[in-house]
Amino acid sequence: MKIPFNLSKTLSLGLLVVYALLLYGCANVPVYEQGLVSKVGMTRSDSMVEGDRVNLLSQSSLVAPCQVGLRLPDARLVVNPITLNEPVMAHSKFFGFFFMLCLLSARSGYSFEFVSWDGGLEWVEADDIMLKQFSWLGDFESGPWESSVSVAYGTYDVDYEPVPFDFNGSLARLSERIFSLQYNTQKQLGDHHWVIAGAGIYNGFTNYRSLWLDEYYRQQLSELFGFTGAENYVEADPQGINGTAGIRWEYKPGTGFAQFNLSRLRDDVSPGYEIDFDGLRRGELTLATVAASLSTENVLTQNIRSYAEIRASKTTERSTRYGADFSLSVAHGEKWVTRWNVGGAVEDPGFEAFYGSLALEHQASDSFFFFLDGRYYEDTGEIENALLFTSAAPGLVSERFGVGLRWIGDVWSARLYFAPLATEYDPTRESTDFFQNLYHDRDWNIFQVAFSRNL
Repeated sequence: MKIPFNLSKTLSLGLLVVYALLLYGCANVPVYEQGLVSKVGMTRSDSMVEGDRVNLLSQSSLVAPCQVGLRLPDARLVVNPITLNEPVMAHSKFFGFFFMLCLLSARSGYSFEFVSWDGGLEWVEADDIMLKQFSWLGDFESGPWESSVSVAYGTYDVDYEPVPFDFNGSLARLSERIFSLQYNTQKQLGDHHWVIAGAGIYNGFTNYRSLWLDEYYRQQLSELFGFTGAENYVEADPQGINGTAGIRWEYKPGTGFAQFNLSRLRDDVSPGYEIDFDGLRRGELTLATVAASLSTENVLTQNIRSYAEIRASKTTERSTRYGADFSLSVAHGEKWVTRWNVGGAVEDPGFEAFYGSLALEHQASDSFFFFLDGRYYEDTGEIENALLFTSAAPGLVSERFGVGLRWIGDVWSARLYFAPLATEYDPTRESTDFFQNLYHDRDWNIFQVAFSRNL
């Protein structure tokens, strides 16, 4: 059952504020694993083993765009990473930029020193869909620069089944892959400021929905020989490129930070189509996005730390999307930690989304930690980028409950996680009935294995 937006937002935000106020006077215990705010980001850790990191299967932050991964349906709050029309040029520009940094480092006398690396394997399955991804992230230092390189490779296996009244449709087994590469770096300027930069590329479908729709359009439109506008149909080759720049300010020594990021994204997408008496028309092949975010991280007391973010993004042929996110990490004594998160987004003409999550972690020994988490997501329905609005997803509710184990050693660390996820769509309308088998309720299972090593 759906909770009304206004009621759910009010209750969640109200409970979170009351909870924070009640805990403000708790025992003087340092926040778990960190008494002060890290200069590279407290709440949004890049580590695949740390519990604070939002995994690639759901949503990434515009602070670090192009964390391309296997996206579940409740990932609509994030602007897709970007693309360029000329894939060879896009790849060459990125690798040229990366090797230029290497060359400048070598000429300046700085050497690369890897400090840690993370690896992870995650897979998600439903009755008709299997998503898998392997990712690797390495952190290194080069003089005054602190940088990271991440690589991800994912696969989609989808059983495509058209509705019974789709007389042009046929069963198909779809298998595709996605590859992404991201580079982020930062340099300290003075005692209290850092400059931030990053760039990334990807090649492949960014979610199973795009793959399903691409097969639908192929079966319907690829053989319209002699039909007006038939030449407008193209085989999709989705890929993207992104760049970001920002600045970080330590406004309260050791305990208060603010950060501003500006990102530019371009996506070559699988377009939508519409057909009428004037022939076949095609939606945009390339989407450009500009996104900005402002965040702040604070140690409120020795046992409470917070993260807050506001963001805005503008994509081709769409209105500006606004979003906000707020998180609290709270230590209860020496062995218990809770992490609270609420957020949402709005976009004209009528898109609204709201989500909330809670995680509870217990330190069972010096090295082992057990945790439970839950997440709720709700939106009013997706806004379609292309001309064919009838492929837009209806409203969605998803609920997830997970359990995990972390082990932290002197050099190695590891994390195991399992969570069932239920997704429930609103009924399709007459204009979207051809996509009933795409937008139907599913029960998913999420598995994650992650490990890291300090060098």
